[in-house]
Amino acid sequence: MKRFWPCLAGLLRRGRRTKGGIALCTSIALVQVAASLAFVWASKRTVDAATGVKDIGFSGAIAAMAIVMAVQLLCSVFYNYCVGIVTTKSRNRIRSDAFSKAVRSTWSGSEKFHSGDVVNRLEEDIRVETDFLCNTLTIVFVTIFQFAGAAWYLFPVAPQLAWILILIMPVAVVGSRMFFGRMRRINGEIRKLDG
Repeated sequence: MKRFWPCLAGLLRRGRRTKGGIALCTSIALVQVAASLAFVWASKRTVDAATGVKDIGFSGAIAAMAIVMAVQLLCSVFYNYCVGIVTTKSRNRIRSDAFSKAVRSTWSGSEKFHSGDVVNRLEEDIRVETDFLCNTLTIVFVTIFQFAGAAWYLFPVAPQLAWILILIMPVAVVGSRMFFGRMRRINGEIRKLDG
């Protein structure tokens, strides 16, 4: 099994041509997170207006909440559309490159013919690779932004809860890293047996 950082560097090199699309998808997702945080603010403002805690126009608070909900909905639709297009284009380009190289190369295995397992491995590996480049990296950036925004919003309201969440996160990250490292090892062993 190869080490993580050289593999990540290789994946990022392969995804260089897709970085504009990935940046667009990430930007849309970040706007969606900002809209989600704004929805919390708009909901609080609407409740304050309805209960009379603050002297705010109720219709204005409802309008702000409706606008934020519309932005959330539009961002969700555009994000799914953008991810679908970017993932498909990236997958097709990487498949084309890989299969062109496979067709032009000569088989140097121990037997005269092979079973076609190489094609199946290429197909599955390219799917996993493009999902990582186009989905997982975006989700990582969005999660970090969402965590920072939630902590910023939560500190004035409940600082103790914010600190608890901040202290729990490293434990969760370390635990998930151990889990996914084990899963990668198991997947590597399965692929080695398949090959």
